[in-house]
Amino acid sequence: MLEKVEKDTPKYKLNRVVELIQNNNFRITQYASDTAIYNFNLEKEDIVKEIIALKGEHFLKSTKDINRPGWQDAYAKKIKGVEAYIKITIQNGELLVIISFKKKKENG
Repeated sequence: MLEKVEKDTPKYKLNRVVELIQNNNFRITQYASDTAIYNFNLEKEDIVKEIIALKGEHFLKSTKDINRPGWQDAYAKKIKGVEAYIKITIQNGELLVIISFKKKKENG
């Protein structure tokens, strides 16, 4: 059973996220890429623009699975009029990973 720890402040600063993108120190998981294309018709460049455009008010929560290293910051924002959930993490302080990029479910 996966146990989770949550907090209501981001683990990662958005200026660090942008810096890693600008230095090309990021990767987009296949899941994030697939869901961004399917739900929002976004290619890699569009995904990057949406991440750079994140603001503090988009932050939802930060979670940590005790069975995995690191934290995941979750954000919610509207993209093309649709609510999107975005999860990111930074590995070893040096690599931004865009974990998921999906549409909010209709029932919540």
